[in-house]
Amino acid sequence: SAMILRSQGLPLVALTTFSRVRKDILASPKSDAMRLADLTEVAVSHGTTIEYYTDLLLQLEGVDPRAVRKVEIASMEGRLDALIDGAVGAAMLPSPLAHVAAQRGARILATNLALAPPPREAYLVAREAWLADHEDEVRAILPYLQRSIDELNADAPTYREAIAQAMGEHA
Repeated sequence: SAMILRSQGLPLVALTTFSRVRKDILASPKSDAMRLADLTEVAVSHGTTIEYYTDLLLQLEGVDPRAVRKVEIASMEGRLDALIDGAVGAAMLPSPLAHVAAQRGARILATNLALAPPPREAYLVAREAWLADHEDEVRAILPYLQRSIDELNADAPTYREAIAQAMGEHA
């Protein structure tokens, strides 16, 4: 992902992409939590889809996200280690790290793929230097991008089938 490449020194900026990545809330092997309502804390990276799906899944299970302390661990590997070591009671991890955690004894309590429809994420990635050279062009297309998003969201069921067919999938 762009964030991983950026953390390794590549001058990238994530504008948008398109993917369906499984993200799971897992309980530590050292925790007694068996369901989301049992959680008192969960490790996330603030301001990301990790935190967004954590809050959404908690809400869907009737748990107020404000009642569960969010522990900031931006590094995915750090979140995995803290989960397995029992430093946190739960963590939200993307695949394949969630699979590794489950193999090490963590319990999957919830997954973003259980949402209907399953979420898809979109990112457009550009090099910082390119953005600096094309700032006017990027600014010019942003209103049209937002208009497209608004139109898709206004009539999602109609567009969902067409997009799924175009991608060779079923809605």
